[in-house]
Amino acid sequence: MAPQAALEALPVCLLGALVCGGMGWVLARRSRAAWTDTPRPAGAPERRGPLRLREALLLAFILSAVAVAVSWARTQFGSLGLFGAVAVAAFADVHAPIVSLAGLQAAGSITPAQVLDGLLLAFLCNGITRSITAVAAGGWRFARAIVMALALPLLLGAGLMLLMHGVRA
Repeated sequence: MAPQAALEALPVCLLGALVCGGMGWVLARRSRAAWTDTPRPAGAPERRGPLRLREALLLAFILSAVAVAVSWARTQFGSLGLFGAVAVAAFADVHAPIVSLAGLQAAGSITPAQVLDGLLLAFLCNGITRSITAVAAGGWRFARAIVMALALPLLLGAGLMLLMHGVRA
């Protein structure tokens, strides 16, 4: 990401990191009481490490494909194509459209303001996917904390962006 875009996004990203970190700390403290060191039942699958080649290659492919798609959509349809492609891609994965936005801004194809708008859009769309997944996995009671944890930083970030730049037409 170009320095100008990074500076543009820095306050919003820092606020989001602080809010998410604080909420994560609270949730971790709350769940610590429920966590026990009980042995795994016989026949339970072996735990795998966090680094897996297949998943890493898949992520690299997704990042590349989304970067090409977002760039093509911006070229063909302008800002509408850019934000449409970011939104669609973010429903599946938030990282790929963010990397694409950073690359386009570094190349001078989009403005830092468009990067910030795209970041918030990507987090919004991915948050919707995660919220739906939380409801499906554990019902509304389980999902309530997840939805709040996803919505609060997004709303604060959007509010901060509006304070910093006002409403852009």
